[in-house]
This record gives sequence, structure tokens and C-alpha cells, in this order.
Amino acid sequence: MGTTQLETVPEPKYWHLRTVLSEALDSEFSVGEILPNERDLAARFGVARATLRQALEQLELEGRLQRRRGVGTTVAPPRVGVAVGSEQHVWPGAPGDAWQPTDCVTAAPPAAVADALETGHEVPVHTIRRTRGTHGQPVAAELLYVPAASVPDLSAIDAPAGAARARAVLRELQRLDLDGQD
Repeated sequence: MGTTQLETVPEPKYWHLRTVLSEALDSEFSVGEILPNERDLAARFGVARATLRQALEQLELEGRLQRRRGVGTTVAPPRVGVAVGSEQHVWPGAPGDAWQPTDCVTAAPPAAVADALETGHEVPVHTIRRTRGTHGQPVAAELLYVPAASVPDLSAIDAPAGAARARAVLRELQRLDLDGQD
């Protein structure tokens, strides 16, 4: 692992680092692998440890990492079987707080996700990013990986990318009979 300097971008530094770390998790680490310590990671990316901690905390909230005292930070296995519907779940916060789809891209998933979904490693999936807010502030983010074959009628929908495509994929999933399935 060499040194990687972060480029200057308009988003907060910790958020950009989260994106870079997420890509590194997909390409350099396997599920269950322990990440280098904070000092080494901060030096690798040329950031303060506080910035690194913010990025790691976000990845932990997204379910990409597991942090345990005495063990370290490990790459978490992908979650399978999360609720994708629009119904409101019990969530602390203001009335009307909800998951909001923000983006959708179609590409080959990380190897661990392909294994969990039992698809080929090069078979494209819809990767939906959605955020949860409370009192007008984002408090959680998650990625949903949906095999393209799970939503075969999606091609008829004119939603090429972004939040509109994410909503279209989720809408098609709601139409499927998924009771009792993961």
C-alpha cells in the first residue's frame, strides 16, 4: 500500500475520503480482512486522523465496515435482505423523515456482493444509493445492489440515471412478490 494523495474537490474532505476508501475496499480488501491502523491509513491518504475517523464512521454507518475494540476495523460482509419499500419504519426523528433515493448506476458489483447475490462477477447490478435524514440533516446512507434480472421490466422505463432511475428500480421491486425471499 503506497501513499495516495486526495485530489482537491468541492465536497467535504472526509466525504471524498469515504468514496476513495470505499473503492479501495472493493479492489484491495476482502470481507473480514482487517484494515491497517488509523495512523497508517491517515498517512497513506495524507489526511488528519480526525478526517479519517469521520470517513470510517460513515462507512461503518453504511455497513461497509465493522469496528471492534481490540480487533480493529474489518471489511463487513454485504447485507442481504434489507427493506426496500417506501413504508415508514420506526425511526427516531421528525415526522416525514424517510429514506430518499439519490442515485443509481448499473455496473458489475464488488466481488463480495456478486457472491452474496449468487450472480457472476461481471453481471451488472443496479447500485442504488439512498440516504436517511432527520430534522433536515442526513444521518445514514446505504447502497442497495439489485440484480438487473430481478427487475426485467425496467427497460421500458425512461429513467436513464440518477434518483429517477433509483426510484424506478425500487418501484419495480415493490411490484414483485418477494414474500419469504431474501
